[in-house]
Amino acid sequence: MARRKKRNGGRKSKKIPVAATAGAILGTYNLVNGVMKSTPENRGAHVVKTLVGYDPNAKAWDFSDAFGFYGPIAGGAIASALASKFGINRRLSQIPFLKI
Repeated sequence: MARRKKRNGGRKSKKIPVAATAGAILGTYNLVNGVMKSTPENRGAHVVKTLVGYDPNAKAWDFSDAFGFYGPIAGGAIASALASKFGINRRLSQIPFLKI
């Protein structure tokens, strides 16, 4: 009976998606850099404006800073998906811990 049992799971990939990780790092850098440039009274408002797109000081929606945060993250995810679709990751499979 044990010979015919279906295996559950498999091996977990130990490769790091470089494009998605770089996009996340760049988006976080844009957030932290903007917070450090703003005045101490407006830092919380800048975080809300960047993450949600709402400017509490002007009481209006403004997505310009939100695109600076989410844009690189989405771009990295799209680049990673396209690299997987076009087989670039298969060509780079000999390099350990790396995938696009």
